[in-house]
Amino acid sequence: MILVILQISMFPKINELPLTYALCLTVLLISIAGFYLKKVRQVLLLHPFEVFAKKRYYTLFTSAFIHRGWVHLLVNLYIFYGAARDVEYIILEERFPYKMIVLIYALLLLVSIILPNLIISAIKKSELAYTTLGFSGAVFGFLGFSLFYLPLDHPEKPYKVLPFLYYSYEFAGVLFLILILMPIVFKKSKTNHWVHFFGFVIGLLVAIVIRPELVKELWRHFCN
Repeated sequence: MILVILQISMFPKINELPLTYALCLTVLLISIAGFYLKKVRQVLLLHPFEVFAKKRYYTLFTSAFIHRGWVHLLVNLYIFYGAARDVEYIILEERFPYKMIVLIYALLLLVSIILPNLIISAIKKSELAYTTLGFSGAVFGFLGFSLFYLPLDHPEKPYKVLPFLYYSYEFAGVLFLILILMPIVFKKSKTNHWVHFFGFVIGLLVAIVIRPELVKELWRHFCN
């Protein structure tokens, strides 16, 4: 598994990553539509007050497919592509039947988008002007999964940029600390940092559910 925070190599063929390419293309097209068609943006936008007052529950999912601007969109797609590519490769290496591969991928996508948005909506439901959008929940959900699914995975040599980090779980731990500190340090920021954190945690939990033996691997690693 490649640590996507540090590098993204050449693009595999479409038939090697059909799920990731299809999803990235979908996010790109819907987001572009949201940039230029106000109606599309209004229909898909997550407004916590309206989620509960007007039962617009579908926006817990659809809001992930629109973005505030090009930078927001491209950064999300860049990181998501790397993380989702690793997830798709990892799942394929386990030799699941294709239907199971699609199911696991879809499960991770749904829970990493909907659950963080639901938590934020429950917290912000009384703020009439509050809205949120973006694919960040999925980005960090897939990132958490890819880093924790094989926690003892590591490069042949430590990265020169971060020589003190070696195992995949170490990257996950550092990123966890950063994500929990961001909303505390940058309280006044318009960026929805808690969605990043909740998405990441959900990715970690899904990795444990799909591959529970990783807990034993970590236990033996620390005991030795």
